[in-house]
Amino acid sequence: MATELTLFQQPPTNLPAHLAAAFDDKANVIDRETTPALTFRGKTWRMRQGGEEIVLQRQGEDGMEPVQTVQVVVLNLNPKRSRTYYSGPYESGKNKSPDCWSSDGERPDTDCKTPQAQTCASCPMSVKGSKITANMKETTACATVKRLAVVPASKLDMEPMLLKVPQTSMWDKDNTEQNAKGWFAWDQFVDFLRQRGVKHTAQVVTKIKFDSSVEYPKLLFTAARWLEPDEVSAVLPMVDAEATKKLLVGGINESSESAETPAPAVPARVLAPPPAPAPAAPAPNADADEDGDGDGDGFSAPVAPKAAAPKAAAPKAAAPKAAAPKAPPAPPPPVVPPAAAGGDLAALAAEWD
Repeated sequence: MATELTLFQQPPTNLPAHLAAAFDDKANVIDRETTPALTFRGKTWRMRQGGEEIVLQRQGEDGMEPVQTVQVVVLNLNPKRSRTYYSGPYESGKNKSPDCWSSDGERPDTDCKTPQAQTCASCPMSVKGSKITANMKETTACATVKRLAVVPASKLDMEPMLLKVPQTSMWDKDNTEQNAKGWFAWDQFVDFLRQRGVKHTAQVVTKIKFDSSVEYPKLLFTAARWLEPDEVSAVLPMVDAEATKKLLVGGINESSESAETPAPAVPARVLAPPPAPAPAAPAPNADADEDGDGDGDGFSAPVAPKAAAPKAAAPKAAAPKAAAPKAPPAPPPPVVPPAAAGGDLAALAAEWD
């Protein structure tokens, strides 16, 4: 007869069949969220590693305070818009697994146990009106996100982390004032880079902040600077590394506590002082004019992109003369240091700003 000790030394595959069948849809012992991620709740940046989470802070005049912007290198991205569906209302702090998800936004992933439809296009949860917000606004029950793999620009040897860009931060046709200052929603930011001759998001340091004109956490992006040659050598092996690729697809153990924090039905505008006169062209780095082209953005280009320009590839003739630094031959994929794989989160938190 097995003792209690030997009984629970058995592998989980030896769970008695009668128990597995009876509790198949009643699981309450779930895997702890382990996906390393740069996330946010409200307008507070957070970092999650090894199941632990910490608020990103920096030293201010009155002590430690949450960082307002983060500087990252976007190692890679999922070209598709992913989808995630949770049944029931959103509950802050709950580590709830999604009911259905799709990495490519076309059909549920193969490891999804409760797909809502055969394809996302035919799914009733992706139809506007499938969810009604607290403000009685019709929206979709299945959330759309853009998945990015990032590392802090000041610590390129850190383990890649997932950043989910919510639907409200992907495209904004009414962002004229911020566009003039060099800050864009994600898709428009990519258009901006393309028109400046950028071939890959990992060629630049990307700065991210929250839009102060709305109450919900809407992200804005700008290009801070080119990567230096030694930084390219550190980043290049991680662009196609397995750790990076794994972040770009969904999974059953992803928590609902992430970028998909519900936005209010009608975004409230915050009154602000009149803005300073906008520069002649959008400038992602207005502190210096490193390339001498007069627009102070650090990138050589004949013209800046228009705020609401259509998504079309820029003519080859408009490509900048100075290309990004050529990377040396890629060294073998790096081994993530123990400190980067878990380590002291408080020490790592200061690396983002």
